[in-house]
Amino acid sequence: MLVLEVAVAALGLRYHVLQHREVFRVYATGDHLERHSRTGLELEHSVDLLGPRNVTRRDPPCEVAESDEALRGIHINLLATVPNEVVAALGSGVAPAGLSDKERAVFDVLAASAKMGNSAYFTMLTARPQTVGYGAADSPAGLAAWILVHAGFSKWDYGTDRGQTLTKDDVLDDITLYWLTNTAASSGRLYWENGGRSPLVAAPWKTTEIAMPVAITLFGEDAYLPPETWARRAYPNLTYFHQVDKGGHFAAWEQPELFAAELRAAFRALREPQ
Repeated sequence: MLVLEVAVAALGLRYHVLQHREVFRVYATGDHLERHSRTGLELEHSVDLLGPRNVTRRDPPCEVAESDEALRGIHINLLATVPNEVVAALGSGVAPAGLSDKERAVFDVLAASAKMGNSAYFTMLTARPQTVGYGAADSPAGLAAWILVHAGFSKWDYGTDRGQTLTKDDVLDDITLYWLTNTAASSGRLYWENGGRSPLVAAPWKTTEIAMPVAITLFGEDAYLPPETWARRAYPNLTYFHQVDKGGHFAAWEQPELFAAELRAAFRALREPQ
């Protein structure tokens, strides 16, 4: 996520922004895996180095928002928002009563995604991440196939429209980083650590207990675009909710300047006078 750091610096943000987790997990190997694999340790060790700060993250924010007085706010773009009654209904494919038109449309997307097997990636990594790791660490082709089966790449054209997605070379650079550092196995451990909790479901992450300001950006090309009603139900102190047209699952990588601009907008009200 160096691209995010560069974009943020270029826009002159006057507070600390931590891209939680992703920066650390790629390099978590060997002894470092044990020291840095647990979610939240990276932020704990940074408390003495940074003053009041904001956090942006792709993963659900329960751990970082529990008891950190130095945090001013959090920004997320993978939302744990699906209500319990919707989760229960997805098993049958029959939408629960009382959904609005927007909520019903999102329910239909989730149901269709499940039928297409898009949850298999998540299921395998939560149950047997090391098994996946053996194949990914043994073969560059296997590593590439495993990464590219992720639903976040499903609508990519790999540079045919440069304004929409990165090129094949960009993606190969990313895959090569995993290969040269032999971190394909350790990078998947986050799924197992989360104990099978879906990143889209609100209740397991106790989102309603997050008291600090929460900012949300939806990137329009992402597979999951929850309605604002679910977001406000999941995050009682939601202070910013905005949807942009470009960017998908890997928004900070795909659209770094837009991502950084969203951080500025989301945290503007939380900045101290200079």
